[in-house]
Amino acid sequence: MARRTTQPLSDLNDVSSYIQAVCFVPRWDRVLLIIIVSALFCSLVVMRNESVSAVTTMTVPSCDGMATSAGLTRDQLAVRYGIDDLHAAGYTGSGLVVVVIEGATSIDRPLIDQFLSCQNFPGVRVETQWVAPASNVPAGNEATVDVETLAQFLPDVGTIHVLQQPTGGSFGTRFESTLTHLLDQMDRGTLIPDVISMSTGTCEESVTPQEVATIEAQLQRLAEAGVWFMKSAGDAGSSDCAGHESCATANTQLAVEYPTTSKWLTAVGGSQFAGSAPDGVADVWKGPCAAGGGGTSIRVSRPTWQTGVGVESDFRMIPDLTGLAGTPKYLTLVPDANRSGNPGWEGDGGTSLSTPLYAAGVGLVRQAMRVRGIEIPKQLTPDLYRIATDPALRAKVFTDVTVGDNDLYSVGCCQARAGYDLASGWGEMNVSGLLEVLAPIPVGPVVPAFTG
Repeated sequence: MARRTTQPLSDLNDVSSYIQAVCFVPRWDRVLLIIIVSALFCSLVVMRNESVSAVTTMTVPSCDGMATSAGLTRDQLAVRYGIDDLHAAGYTGSGLVVVVIEGATSIDRPLIDQFLSCQNFPGVRVETQWVAPASNVPAGNEATVDVETLAQFLPDVGTIHVLQQPTGGSFGTRFESTLTHLLDQMDRGTLIPDVISMSTGTCEESVTPQEVATIEAQLQRLAEAGVWFMKSAGDAGSSDCAGHESCATANTQLAVEYPTTSKWLTAVGGSQFAGSAPDGVADVWKGPCAAGGGGTSIRVSRPTWQTGVGVESDFRMIPDLTGLAGTPKYLTLVPDANRSGNPGWEGDGGTSLSTPLYAAGVGLVRQAMRVRGIEIPKQLTPDLYRIATDPALRAKVFTDVTVGDNDLYSVGCCQARAGYDLASGWGEMNVSGLLEVLAPIPVGPVVPAFTG
């Protein structure tokens, strides 16, 4: 069954202006009428956000399946990546504004609600905004696990805002529209993110230089407003045009994903490990037909902060860091469990999970810095490179990944090694260590609000 809502209302300013312009209403009666219209509009805000029908699960699996799923629990992952220390200090997402950008699939809300309820933090709300021109997008695994992974580490975040990209046209056009939608809300002060997580992308070659120029300008505005944007490096290794999980024989040339190669984002690759979750030694995630993305851009020039990392190029290099994307898996509750067509619990992986994991982690770092009254850097990625190029600081924040490669089709890239590399970036990150380096003492002003 589908859950349906109405089409979105026009902007309230347009409604009130129209009433005043065409209606002969006495001054005080006009004020009363505008108040009534305003109240009606506010009562329909949720319907404005949820303006497009989407099919979601109506038969929700019980919590029993958690025990038999092959996925790691939230607590096991939190220990490995230093999130547990932030939770123990009282940083659980309160006051954060978090945005998730989705594409081909939308969230399955009943499953997300059940996933959170089974882990005893049902207070997180999820609101979807369908970016115009909106159309019906089916609920699916991708969007659902993005939100589940993020939400489980931010039990007190309140609301997670999902921007559902429009359908039709090129990826570049759809992403431009989504960023325009977000920047408009930031200008009006209605949605000002601390952190954005995005797992969808496209082969960089399919985005035109003109589209890249426009999008880079939009992403720069976000960065200058102090928004930290975590973006997955993709799951097709060093051959992003080939796709993944298909063992493609075409388009296997060297290629990376966009907008991951933007200089205004933090690119997250994939790792895997054996042994226990807290201390298993990681290598580069690589399966039969999927691997963490990495390589060199053909569209975006190298930012200054990537100079002197031991890998030389005139273009942006990714990833910047890596997180669990292979085995062991994440615990998830999805619409299409084990490709059975039925909802259920399963272990899942990919950079679509390492990205929201880190988005939640750096969000907690921002919360802690704000509470301590310490200035939050507007851009995260340059600071990550500053930290990583200082051996003493790097030891507090990063665990180097030196084994493995993400070369699925023998294209000659990319091999892990000591220090920075195109398969794992600087390695896995401990977010409590990041807080220690960025905020050693509670002094300094809080980052100012976005002003347009």
